[in-house]
Amino acid sequence: MLVWNGVIQAIFLFFGGLMLDGGFFAQICFYSGCAFWAAALLIMVRRPLHPTRSDILYFRIGLPLISFADMFILPYLWHLRGVL
Repeated sequence: MLVWNGVIQAIFLFFGGLMLDGGFFAQICFYSGCAFWAAALLIMVRRPLHPTRSDILYFRIGLPLISFADMFILPYLWHLRGVL
């Protein structure tokens, strides 16, 4: 599952880098991936031998879910901070 998430993240970053928006979408993909992998690492360190059902569900759909949510949340947060 985690290898598949790495492939999905590489695809997201590749297509995010192809967009001609000054790297805005690529940054969103990068930050989404960092958030996913930080949480996945925390889950693997805390419960390496006995993951719960929600842990397995997170490994399956966490990256696309976080990436989709960040497409709406990060631009709003950057606007509040005055970056955009």
